Amino acid sequence: MGRSEKGTAASWEEVQRHSAYIRGKAVEQFIRLYQIVEDRACDVFKWGDETEYMMMRLDHKEKTARIILDNDEVVKDLEREDGHSEPRPSTWVVETPAHMVESLPWKPFTDTAADFASVEKNLFLRRRQLNAILQKRSPTTGRDEEDIGLCITAFPRYGFPGSYIAPRSLSELSRDGSIMAGNEIHHIDYATPYPRNRSMCQNITERRGGIGGCQIPIFKDIATDIGKLDGPLSWNKKLKECTDPTLDSPLFALGVSATQVTVQGKDLGEARVLHDQLLPISPIMMALSAATPILHGYLTEWDCRWNVPRFACDCRTAPERGLEPLQDKSYRIPKSRFGTSIGYVSSKNASLNDVHFPYHEETYKQLSKEGIDCSLARYMARLFVQDPLYMLEEHLSQDASDIGHLQNFLMTNWQLVRLKVPPEEGDVGWRAEFRTMEVQLTDFEQAAYINFMILLTKAITALQLDFVIPISQTDANMDKAPLRDALQKQEFLFRVEPFLGVEERIVCEMSIDVIINGGLTTAGIEFPGLVPLVRRYLTTLELGENGFRPQMEGYLTLICDRAAGRVPTTAQWIRDFVQNHQEYQNDSAVTERTNYDLMKICNDISQGRVEALHLSPY
Repeated sequence: MGRSEKGTAASWEEVQRHSAYIRGKAVEQFIRLYQIVEDRACDVFKWGDETEYMMMRLDHKEKTARIILDNDEVVKDLEREDGHSEPRPSTWVVETPAHMVESLPWKPFTDTAADFASVEKNLFLRRRQLNAILQKRSPTTGRDEEDIGLCITAFPRYGFPGSYIAPRSLSELSRDGSIMAGNEIHHIDYATPYPRNRSMCQNITERRGGIGGCQIPIFKDIATDIGKLDGPLSWNKKLKECTDPTLDSPLFALGVSATQVTVQGKDLGEARVLHDQLLPISPIMMALSAATPILHGYLTEWDCRWNVPRFACDCRTAPERGLEPLQDKSYRIPKSRFGTSIGYVSSKNASLNDVHFPYHEETYKQLSKEGIDCSLARYMARLFVQDPLYMLEEHLSQDASDIGHLQNFLMTNWQLVRLKVPPEEGDVGWRAEFRTMEVQLTDFEQAAYINFMILLTKAITALQLDFVIPISQTDANMDKAPLRDALQKQEFLFRVEPFLGVEERIVCEMSIDVIINGGLTTAGIEFPGLVPLVRRYLTTLELGENGFRPQMEGYLTLICDRAAGRVPTTAQWIRDFVQNHQEYQNDSAVTERTNYDLMKICNDISQGRVEALHLSPY
C-alpha cells in the first residue's frame, strides 16, 4: 500500500468537488516527471519483493486465535530496531487493515548469485524480527499466549461474528478476555490510523453509491446447509435468491495478504516489455501459489484471494457498471480497480488489447501533445478515467515537484501487473510490479516463488521470450485461476511458440503442468515449459558454483512438483487439514478450535518447530 501520510481526510463530497482539479494536477505532475525520467537508463538489474504478514495472538490455554490490531505501533518499533542493526534486513510499512504489515528488503537485490541465494535468509530475518517485536510488545506474556506474525493469505475467521480480535492491552482483558466482533469489521477503527487509508475504504462505498459485495461461493460438503450458515458478515438483502454469504466491506477485501515482486528494466522500453510479458503469467502463478481455501469461517469454492478485493473494492457506479444509463462525461468501465488489466503498454502489443477499456480523452490529448507515444498515453489515460479516491485537505495545493495527486491514481489501481514510474531523485528506474502470487507458509517456499519469478523475467529478456496473448484470453484465465483445485482441474490459454520473431501466434489450452514443466499441447506442438526455459537461461550465466545452482535447483524443483501435483499447494494442504480435523462436521464450517489448531500448526511450520509435511520431499 506504500507509506501513509498524515493529514485531514476530506469528505467524499469534498473529494468529488475537487475531482477534476486533482486529476488535472495529477496529469501535470506525470508530464513533468515523465520529461525528467523518460530516458533514465539503469545498468544494474535491481529487484525486490513485498511480503505481507498477519499479526495474531494464539491462546494456548483457551485454544483460540485472534488478530492483533496494532500495525502502526508495531511498525514504529520495527523501524526503531532497524536503525540499530547492521546490516538492516528490511523495511516495514503498514497495510490498511490494522492487523497486517508489509516487509521489503532494506535495499534492492541485484542479479548476482549472492543476492539470489540470500533471499531465503533475508525472509527468515524479517520474520524473526517481526516475531521478536510482537513478543516484546505483548501485554500477556506468561498468560499461555503467544503473539506471532504469520505469512498466511487470509485469517480463516476474519469478519466472523463472535470473537476474532485480540485485546490490545491488559485493561481490555477485563471484558471476559475478548472484544466481541458483531459488525466490527465495518468499524473504521479497525483500519490503520492513517487518514488516507481510512478515507479510501469509506470512499469506495461512497463512490459506488452503496454497499458492494463479494459473494463467496461456499464449498458444498455432504452436510452443508447454506440456509443455516451461521454468521456471514452480511447477506445481500437485494438478492434474496442468493444462497452464499456476501462480504461487503472494502476493509475485509484489503485484509488478504500477497507477495509482490518488482523488477527494474534497463530503461522504459524494457520495463514496458516486462509489464506486457508478465501479464499472461499472472493467472498461472496465482493458481500455482494458491493458499486461500477459507474465507469468513467457511471452506469455499475458491483457492485464491483475488476475487475478494476484485468485487468488494469495486467502486464503479451503477452507470459505469452498465446497470443504468450513463450520465454526462461518464464512461462504461468494464473492470474493477482491482481487475485484471487495463491493457498492454508496448506499442507492438496494442492490437492484442481486444477488451475495450475507455480512456480519459482530454488526458490522452494532453499527453500526446507533450510527445508521449500513443500506447503509453492511452495506458495512462485509462488510469485517469477513474476518480481520485481520497484527498487530504492539507495536500490539496501542491508545488510543481510534488507527485501526491499522481499517486492518488497510480496507487489505487490494483491490476495484475503495474508499471511503476521512477521518482524524480535518485537512480531508481522504470519498473514492473507482479502482483498475483499468494504468500506461502515457509521461507523456503517464499524464496522459491520469488526467485523463480525473477529468474523468469531475466530469461524473458535474455532469451527473447514472448508470451503475450489477447487480453480477453488473460481475462478468461483469471476467471479460472482462483477456483478450487484449478491447478489440477483447469486448463489455461497460453502461447505455444514462446519466442520473439515467430510470426504465427498460436494459442491453445494447456494444463499448468505443461506450462511449467513442458509437454505436448492440445495443438500437437511441444511446449518447452517455463522452468526448462529458466534452466536454459541459467546455463548461460558464469556465476560460479558456491552452492548457488543446487539452491536454485531446489527452488525450481518445488515449482515443478507443485505444477505436476506431486506436492500440494498451501490451499490444498489447508483444505485437507480442516476436513480431517476432529471437529469438522462435513458442513464447510471452520470452528474456533479448528481455526486455533490450524494457525498453531501453520506457525509451528513457519518457525521450523515441526516438519512441513506438505513439503516432505524437501
